[in-house]
Amino acid sequence: MTCADLRPLISAYVDGSVSGREAGLVGAHLETCAACRALADAYETVAEQLQRLRREDRMPSVVEGVLDTLGAPRRRPLVTPVSVGAGVAATTIILATGALILNQRHRRRRAAGALPGVALPS
Repeated sequence: MTCADLRPLISAYVDGSVSGREAGLVGAHLETCAACRALADAYETVAEQLQRLRREDRMPSVVEGVLDTLGAPRRRPLVTPVSVGAGVAATTIILATGALILNQRHRRRRAAGALPGVALPS
């Protein structure tokens, strides 16, 4: 295989996401080709920097810019600000509804005298 054939696989090779056969081909090529090895080293450096950024509570725009520069495929995040906001809103509504229901039950029981020792407010 030529450098042009293998270059699209080098990033995936560095990430460890190529099949065994392809990994063998890319690995063998990198041992003999300084230009492709330099590209692989650059990808490894970027991957290490991205990991560091992720650990440091990075800004999403920085990572997107790096991915755009590299032409790397974008992965959709599992948790987005919208999904977190929707989850918080849903939880708040559920808790508020539950609190209202419990408050109404408590008032009805108190009004019916089902709660001994509890005086009704005047």
